[in-house]
Amino acid sequence: TKYAPAKYQDIAPKTVKLPDGTEVGRVLDSEMSCDVVLACDLDYDQYGRGRSSSWHYPDGSPRPGTGDAIQRLQEQDRDGIDAEILYPAVGASRFLRPLLAKDPEAYLALVQAYNTWLGQEYCPVASDRLLGNAVVPETGLEDAILEAKRCRDMGIRSMCLTNWPNGGAWYAPGDERFFEAMVDLEMVNSPHSNFGASGPKPGTESDKQSIAISKLNSRTGGSAAYAISQLMYHIFDKVPKSMVYIGESFCSWIPFNMNRSNEYYVRYQMREDDLHLKKLPSEYYRDNMKFSFIHERSTMEMRYLIGVDLLIWGSDFPHTANTFPHSVASVDEMFRDVPEDERRQVLVLTPCELFGLDPDKEITPTPSR
Repeated sequence: TKYAPAKYQDIAPKTVKLPDGTEVGRVLDSEMSCDVVLACDLDYDQYGRGRSSSWHYPDGSPRPGTGDAIQRLQEQDRDGIDAEILYPAVGASRFLRPLLAKDPEAYLALVQAYNTWLGQEYCPVASDRLLGNAVVPETGLEDAILEAKRCRDMGIRSMCLTNWPNGGAWYAPGDERFFEAMVDLEMVNSPHSNFGASGPKPGTESDKQSIAISKLNSRTGGSAAYAISQLMYHIFDKVPKSMVYIGESFCSWIPFNMNRSNEYYVRYQMREDDLHLKKLPSEYYRDNMKFSFIHERSTMEMRYLIGVDLLIWGSDFPHTANTFPHSVASVDEMFRDVPEDERRQVLVLTPCELFGLDPDKEITPTPSR
């Protein structure tokens, strides 16, 4: 809030305590509950409204995942974590969209305020351990590109697409310019689970390209399937060095999807000149994408079908699916029969290469209070 311009202080997001003691974030008439988002300090039999619906303990102290940067580093130490990619709150973009419809200028200012706080106050406490993943504004392509450049100047390494760079749920000509800018800036596109729409735009279902994109990855458990298909058709051939890392994507569906999309493309789409790809769909997975898993036991069992260097592990702290404070035990279980070099590839080398870190350098120690 303190980074928002003075004229928007009254509408900047605020934490509000409701009569039942739970807390929500509020912008105008838009509210964001922390239900589901915060459960890292609770066992599942404890989780429920009244116990997980507040950013604070009854004494006012912040719960895990809700404090300042030093608290976050202390939580990393407790969990055996060296560094983490810091995603915006789940639902944060949806939370601000009502403001976008009413006052785009105010919306953009608040997105920039969040990114400024992330890049100038939070992450610099230990920039090798707190890797900011900035919000991409949905006010249009030019604003998205300018914000990426501004974030990179602050040292932020990653941007979290929730829609396409044009601000809408579907690709529009010119969106490739954002991906080009991200390559030039040496930044990573890091959406959370998915971005944009999950199917063709209404009214375009009879369009040949919409049908092809929809079918290419339609029979899969991956929530990002449609976005991946659009990336193949519209981005990766134009921006071959583009890299997209999808956090909390899970990974067991990937081998089936690569096989299915190859099969569909070879059988039905290669003969259509206007739907021709330069490579097989599976090759775009190999060359342009990374995926993450949490406590998904089958992922490492399927690592050769997926590709070891496509995989990144994450604890998903402080979301309900997370493994905090037992991440080391969770990793040891999943990697029990995995050779040490492959374990290091997934847990250290791939994320370090992707986010520009030195895997052999000592990490910044947690500051004392």
